[in-house]
Amino acid sequence: MEEKPILKVEIITPDKKVFSGEVYSVLLTAYEGECEIRPEHTPYMGKLNIGEMRIYFEEGKKDFEVYTVNGGYFKVIKNELIVLTHSSENLKEIDVNRAKAALERAKQRLKDKSENIDRTRARAALMRALNRINIVERYSSHLRV
Repeated sequence: MEEKPILKVEIITPDKKVFSGEVYSVLLTAYEGECEIRPEHTPYMGKLNIGEMRIYFEEGKKDFEVYTVNGGYFKVIKNELIVLTHSSENLKEIDVNRAKAALERAKQRLKDKSENIDRTRARAALMRALNRINIVERYSSHLRV
């Protein structure tokens, strides 16, 4: 019986390696839109958007884990996907109350009319918080044990 090719995946942030393993496929939020990476994928480099990354462990897409992705880059070459992102967390690690508090802080900063507010940074914080909250709401019933 012929062995199916696998995809080796690493998610790396400035602080730590968030994930390292062999998987069936990955669906991630690239700058250009959703991108699915499977074994034997053409070599490719791309920019990541704030969004999600689903890691599938088998064909059929029932067994998967979800991670936040907060910008960065990815590279695919020779059945290996390397994701370099500013920050990432597994669905199981997301603290929804902390994300909601961050969302409120970002909204307040954006309402502030003073010139001392870094609006670009506040908008990015708002997008990260919304991403975390949306991922929990979308996938909380599918926590991988």
